[in-house]
Amino acid sequence: MISLSLSLPEPDSFWRTTWDKAREGDPASIRESDLLYDYFGTEVEMIIGDVEFIPKRSFVPLADLALSFRWVIERISKGADASISFTENAEIISLEQAGENITVSTTVHPKCASIPRRELLEALTEFLKSAHALLVTEVPGLDRNPTVRTIATAIER
Repeated sequence: MISLSLSLPEPDSFWRTTWDKAREGDPASIRESDLLYDYFGTEVEMIIGDVEFIPKRSFVPLADLALSFRWVIERISKGADASISFTENAEIISLEQAGENITVSTTVHPKCASIPRRELLEALTEFLKSAHALLVTEVPGLDRNPTVRTIATAIER
């Protein structure tokens, strides 16, 4: 079982300013590197089995995580291993093929979890749909941004 969730930061949170500043100019022209590092701090949680891989109250740049998940979907779908790294810390989440399952582990703690490949891919795709919808709903015009369009291509398949 996998649980993936995301939510906007509270209105009075520092992280909300990372959303507000995207509305100040033309969202379609925000550079990819800025999207990955400076915008859209989002509270994310990822639990597989009983292992918390991204703990609640972890704020990550949503576009960065979505692009990482997009890459994971591509790799896992092709039968290859994948990993997720984070801009803001040295943690790496490894996803390794194990028959019909994916073994998930992290550099932070020794626990690991196993999840059916199909279930993982479905959950990541649903997360991308939610992430994309949140981005383009909260920031009108962001749907024209090339990087955000890259996220959309993963959910159109």
